[in-house]
Amino acid sequence: MNSRGRTFGAIRIGVFGLTALASGSVLSAQAPATVRDLLSSVVHRRAGESYFVIPVAGHVVGVNGNEFRTDVTISSAAPTRVAVAWIARDVDNSSRPLSFFDVGPRGALFQDMVESSLHETGIGALVVASIAPDGTVDGSARISGFARIWTEAAGCSGTSSLAVRPGRFGNAGSSYGFSAYGMRLDEGHRANLGIVNPNPVTIVVQGYVSSAQFAVAMPPYSMRQVPIPAPADPSADGSIVVSFLSATGGAYFAGYAVSIDQISGDGWLVSLSE
Repeated sequence: MNSRGRTFGAIRIGVFGLTALASGSVLSAQAPATVRDLLSSVVHRRAGESYFVIPVAGHVVGVNGNEFRTDVTISSAAPTRVAVAWIARDVDNSSRPLSFFDVGPRGALFQDMVESSLHETGIGALVVASIAPDGTVDGSARISGFARIWTEAAGCSGTSSLAVRPGRFGNAGSSYGFSAYGMRLDEGHRANLGIVNPNPVTIVVQGYVSSAQFAVAMPPYSMRQVPIPAPADPSADGSIVVSFLSATGGAYFAGYAVSIDQISGDGWLVSLSE
């Protein structure tokens, strides 16, 4: 377990959290220990209760040398232990161990969570789930969260950022799939899409931008971010709508589309919605 006080960020250290971690309490053999264990336990549960997905997070140097960091808030009405899965980009994370933190009864801020609390770098996704005293996922818990991905703004002391709201795993196997509206792709903006695969097998998601089609294949228990291709008939204002449909038997997944200003690094993110 990660017992570093830095885990609890700048809002509060949290006597409850440090006491519980320092006491050497041990989770039962039923407790999820790896990414595979946790995702198998939550993939069909309702989000906004016992678990949530942050579909993109990281600590990475991007275009124009912008260094992006991710601040994450985890909120619980009562003291609870949470398991956090780091799902690194483009690899099978099945056996990656989980990290555990004690939060509540208020929100806990994890500044630069990926590097400072999880000791990881790069791009990936986060899955956060409440853990009951017996070590299983706590179906009666109520947790929520929020993430802010940010970088220092050029030429000033401010920052540019985008908000990432918590989501869930959903089934886009119907003919309607998921759609992300309000995106922009032109010479001043780049656009990416990301998919999180919580399944034990490789899945393929079919994407559509106007008449252009593209396919994204993801290894088991992985996350992938790829550039959105330009539409065959671009609009005058650069606006696009990105739609997604599971091509693997209605497999569950989570995802997002994001547009980023090429100069400032500012942007906006839209989670996939049914």
